[in-house]
Amino acid sequence: MFSVSRLGLKQGKSVLFAAPRQDVINDVAPRIQRDFPNYPVQVLTGTSTVKFQNGGMVLATTHQVLRFWRAFDLIFMDEMDAFPYHGSHALEWGLNHALRPGGKLIYLTATPSSEALKAVRRGEMQLIRLPAR
Repeated sequence: MFSVSRLGLKQGKSVLFAAPRQDVINDVAPRIQRDFPNYPVQVLTGTSTVKFQNGGMVLATTHQVLRFWRAFDLIFMDEMDAFPYHGSHALEWGLNHALRPGGKLIYLTATPSSEALKAVRRGEMQLIRLPAR
């Protein structure tokens, strides 16, 4: 994830790391800020006072992503199998509409849902297994 994000940021692309829960965003934020010191990193959750500014890296809950329209070239969706994202057509719609045309959406999960595995079998989604975290 980091190497792809770094490449995108160097090319002037907007990168979003989304997760269904605020605690995940708050947990990953210090690591992202530490590892991307040359790029602005915005953290947007329901309790954030920060207002979105275009560009750089954005970390946001899936509910905050509903505010965006074609804002990101690259989206990482962490814990795609977790509540409240899993099974929410509204949050899925929001994530897809936050992606710019030609952008890439990468789902991250340790436990893919049966729906995701069916999408892989139908060729609608690619699956890459990582042996370790």
